[in-house]
Amino acid sequence: MIRILTDDDREKAVRRLRFCYLCGEPLGPKRGSGWNRDHTPPTSYVTGRGAALPMRTHPECNAAWSLRDERGGQLMSTMIGRYPSRTQTRIDVTNFIDAETGTSFFGVREFGIETDVRRIVRAFHAALYDEFLAEDGILISLPFASGHAPSGVPVPDPIPDWHRAAVIDLRRSQGFDRLDHLACGGGECDYICTWTRASNRWRCVFGLRLHEWGNLGDPAFQQRGCVGLYHRNQLPSNASTAPSIAVPVRLPNPLDPFAE
Repeated sequence: MIRILTDDDREKAVRRLRFCYLCGEPLGPKRGSGWNRDHTPPTSYVTGRGAALPMRTHPECNAAWSLRDERGGQLMSTMIGRYPSRTQTRIDVTNFIDAETGTSFFGVREFGIETDVRRIVRAFHAALYDEFLAEDGILISLPFASGHAPSGVPVPDPIPDWHRAAVIDLRRSQGFDRLDHLACGGGECDYICTWTRASNRWRCVFGLRLHEWGNLGDPAFQQRGCVGLYHRNQLPSNASTAPSIAVPVRLPNPLDPFAE
C-alpha cells in the first residue's frame, strides 16, 4: 500500500525519479537545461496549498502542453468562480438542442479532456511506482456526459460497461484498506487505485477527483465520478491488490467511488 499525501511525501516521490514521465527518456542532471518542473495537475486546475505534484520533465516535453494547460485551466476554474474574458477564452461553449426531448443544454466543443486526464494518470503512476506509463491503453470514463455531434445534433456517449465494476472494485478495496492513494491541492485532488488480475496481466483500476468536477456536467445527465483502467504485464512493486472476496459493498452512488 502506497500513500503520497503530504508535501514531504510528494517531494520524496518526485526526487527519486530519473526519467521524464511524458516521454520515458532519462532526465538531464541540471535543472533548466536537463529538466524543469511540471506541476500535475496543472496549477491552473487547483488552488489549494501544496497545489500540485511537482513532477520533473524535459523542458520541450513540458512546453508542448502549454496550450492544453491553459484551456483546461479555464474550464476547471469556472468551478471556483473564475471565468475567462471573452477575448481570452479558449473554450468553445455551445448551446445544444436534444433532438429527442427538445430541451437545451450547454456543452464544450472539441475539448478532448480525456487527453489531459491521461497525462495526470501517467504522472501519478510514475510518482507511485517509479516507472513510465505510456498514454496508449488508458481508458477514461469522465465525471460528466460526453458525446459527439456529427450533424450538429448531439449524441451522448453511453457510460462504459466497465464503469460500475470499477467503482465496486475501488469501494471494496477501500473497505479492506487496499488502495494506493495520492492527494494534492489541499484536498482538491484525490487519486486512488487498486490492482486486479486480468487473464495473464494486471489491471489498474483508478478513480480521480478534481474539486467537484462532476458539477461541470449538465444535471440533466446522470451524476458520476471519474474512473478508468489500464494494464501492465507485471504488478508494480508495493502496489495494492484488490481483495478476491466478493463481499457486498456500500455504494452511495454506484457511479462514483468518492461518493459519501
